[in-house]
Amino acid sequence: MSLISRYVFREFLTNWLAVAIALCVMVFGNQFTRALERAAESNLPSDVVPRLAFVTFVQSFAVIAPMSLMLGIVLAFGRLGHDGEITAIRATGVSVWKCSTGIGVFTLAFSVGLAWLTLELAPAMAQREQETLGDAFRRAQLAAFEPGRFTQVPGTQIVVHVGAVDADGTLRRALFTRRTADRVEVITAERARYRFNEADGHVELTADTGVRIEGRPGRLASRRIEFETYRTELPLHDVQRSRFSRDVVTSSELSRSSRFDDRAELEWRWSMPLMCVALALIALPLSQLRPRQGRYARVAPALLLFFLYVNLLAASRSAVARGTLAAVPGLWSIHAIMLLGAGAVLLLLRWWGGARAQR
Repeated sequence: MSLISRYVFREFLTNWLAVAIALCVMVFGNQFTRALERAAESNLPSDVVPRLAFVTFVQSFAVIAPMSLMLGIVLAFGRLGHDGEITAIRATGVSVWKCSTGIGVFTLAFSVGLAWLTLELAPAMAQREQETLGDAFRRAQLAAFEPGRFTQVPGTQIVVHVGAVDADGTLRRALFTRRTADRVEVITAERARYRFNEADGHVELTADTGVRIEGRPGRLASRRIEFETYRTELPLHDVQRSRFSRDVVTSSELSRSSRFDDRAELEWRWSMPLMCVALALIALPLSQLRPRQGRYARVAPALLLFFLYVNLLAASRSAVARGTLAAVPGLWSIHAIMLLGAGAVLLLLRWWGGARAQR
């Protein structure tokens, strides 16, 4: 790269790092808050919050990466244009495109890395998220057998109280209440043992020397049974994910599938690195300032264009998933429209610049 290209690239890199760090902090804070809410709602262990926030942040980074690249270019050329440095560069016979060689190389390398993230790393992180939630949910359910407090088993209508726990895991002075739509069951036992059945996701409970009472709320009649040994199963439900279900499927599986939603998910993953290239091409002509414009004059149009781009891609993704839009052109048509629009703007700017030069 020439000296001018290195200078422009350093200006871009400084602005891009500032924007990327700011966006990462905001997104990670948002994901951390969501993880806290999820842990509080399901009574999950507190140690799951940082891991859950990290894996969801990695998946969300693919969306903010193109925005950071575009804003880095707009802010860099906005500063250079506001201070008259772009005019000085053009006076030496170097065009904006020639002095952006470093930015172009960085954009291509960044897009390749982002493609790896969206196609390989993000699905792995989505699977890790599901495993983390499942493990935390199961630990929270089994924590209901800790002594000295009333605990509702997460995801169920079962409340447990245990007086003490022996060294071998035997529960002493155990109380279990289970409520269904129209029935309440209360079990008290001097001793109880439980075993988690991995096959069907139930806790097999064996209670000794106790009483079982069953009745309907609002009615006086109930049934009381004393027992020496009582066996039952407590169902433990799996955690439900709130995120889009196809994001856990690997890209190789999606490429072999003919389902509409699988095709939409695969095109969405490819769209993020393609968006980086398209937005970089759009940002260069967009960031050029007119005389006496402020250095941040192009930030608002850049953000508006980015959100328009993302919303069009999201709408096309939903249409492809429903089968109302063919997979080809599908999301590729949005990229083509944006690139054609960037080319038209570039030609218009060149024509306008040539027309003004002839005057």
